[in-house]
Amino acid sequence: MGKEGIMDLLGERQAQLFLQYNQRLNSLEFEDKINELAKIRDQEGYIAESKKINKKDQRNGTYELLEYNCPILQVAEKHGSMCSRDRTF
Repeated sequence: MGKEGIMDLLGERQAQLFLQYNQRLNSLEFEDKINELAKIRDQEGYIAESKKINKKDQRNGTYELLEYNCPILQVAEKHGSMCSRDRTF
C-alpha cells in the first residue's frame, strides 16, 4: 500500500474514531469529557491519563492529556504521517 493509500486509510480511521468519541463525550461536561477521553485512549492502548494544571501562570481549567504508549508504533515508524494525524485528531 502506497503513501496515498495509507493517508486514505488514516482518514477513514479518524472519521470512525471521531464518531465513536463524539457519542461517548457529547453529553458530558468539560471536565468529564477530558477524563472520559483519557479513559477511551487508555482502553485503546495509549496508557493515557488526564491532569488538571494548577500553576500560577496557567488559567484554571487547563488540562493535559498524557499518553505514555503508542499502540500504532510499528506502522508509525514506517509512515510518520500517522503520528501527525493522531496528534491533530
